[in-house]
Amino acid sequence: MLDDPNIDVSKTLQVDLRLNGSIGDDGGNITEIDFANADIGYGISGTQEEILFASRPELCVAILFADTMRHNESIIMTGARKVCKLQGYGTNVKYDENSLIPFKFGKDCISQSVIAIDALPFDDELDEQLQENNLKREFTKAYAGFSSGSYTAIATGHWGCGAFGGDKELKSVIQFIAASLAESNKLIYYCFGDEKFYADYNKFLLLLSDFKIGIKLLWKMILELGQHKIDKQKGIFELLSARISDNSL
Repeated sequence: MLDDPNIDVSKTLQVDLRLNGSIGDDGGNITEIDFANADIGYGISGTQEEILFASRPELCVAILFADTMRHNESIIMTGARKVCKLQGYGTNVKYDENSLIPFKFGKDCISQSVIAIDALPFDDELDEQLQENNLKREFTKAYAGFSSGSYTAIATGHWGCGAFGGDKELKSVIQFIAASLAESNKLIYYCFGDEKFYADYNKFLLLLSDFKIGIKLLWKMILELGQHKIDKQKGIFELLSARISDNSL
């Protein structure tokens, strides 16, 4: 897909990096990414998807109609109203009793969408995640979600990096490339209070801008990382930054 000569792979999109807050805080017509299972729905583990479905119970209707997602599919759900906020994650999730949201139906509800995309499960091994078939699968899945419509802004974060064991830095770059290729207007990326990730990602995005690195070259560099033995003491941002700064590029 990135090799298609008819696609502009030089430009990148605007990223609004948020240290604090969570997906859904903006409301309005901001589209939210559901860090989904292949079979979407709710449960008792307190994952991001389960929290999302609990705060927007009308999403549960989708469980009756949605099949298991294929690798190139996403599910778009529109019009589900948010009725409350939940605090915490995993077994620490709790209902915020002061956050009851008036139940209403209007233009904002109709226009707001939730996009479900499921990540591959990993055992935290970066070598496995950098295998070309896995990289292409995760890119295809992210692109299926980001390209599913014309959205004012899309809110996302550490997709597939909790229970699924994905690498935060790698997943953020994959989403950045997929959203850029999909010509998304704006990507709101929540760091969930992770100060180091916030600082490192911001620095990496500035480097991409300074060196005018397009998504085609960035994707090529990621694929090349998987073809060589990497220093596991370094993160994806550091490894890619070293390649970008290399005069051989």
